[in-house]
Amino acid sequence: MSTQWVNTQPDAGALHALLVSLIPRIPLIDIDELWIFPTRKIAIGESTVVVLSLFDADEARRRVMTARFTVSRDKKGVAKVVDKVDEYGTAPLEAVSRVVDGVVRRLGEDIEQPPRNEPIGGSRDAWNDLLTDLGAPRSSLIEDPAAVDEAAVDEAAVDEAAVDEAAVDESPSAP
Repeated sequence: MSTQWVNTQPDAGALHALLVSLIPRIPLIDIDELWIFPTRKIAIGESTVVVLSLFDADEARRRVMTARFTVSRDKKGVAKVVDKVDEYGTAPLEAVSRVVDGVVRRLGEDIEQPPRNEPIGGSRDAWNDLLTDLGAPRSSLIEDPAAVDEAAVDEAAVDEAAVDEAAVDESPSAP
């Protein structure tokens, strides 16, 4: 008789949890749209790729990022998530879908269906609708509209501190 463990903790490897993990690093208000590639089986577990189109200072361009998640599970079913988020630069708005098509071509036969495209438009409601559709618990949803911009405020404070520090470093020293 074998014993099966039941994992009753929230699943850090669930797709909605992977997306939620991006928000502390990427302000929701910056996300224009995303493409969620089907999860693929790999030797150590599962791999999921998400391509993000982020608003840019130039309204005719978008910043392009990818988030790659590798999920492995222990004998109790608890997920261990390793992720890598890369920004590739900016692209004209009309070229972003061609960038995603390039990712599809590079994945080749490993992809059974096209990626799921989700327009977010920086909207908390669109984000929460996506998470709900993916089975996220209510506790994963962003309830407070101010929370949408918290990461952006934190990032701005870090940038401001770096500018202040640079100004101090460049000030002439006394003889």
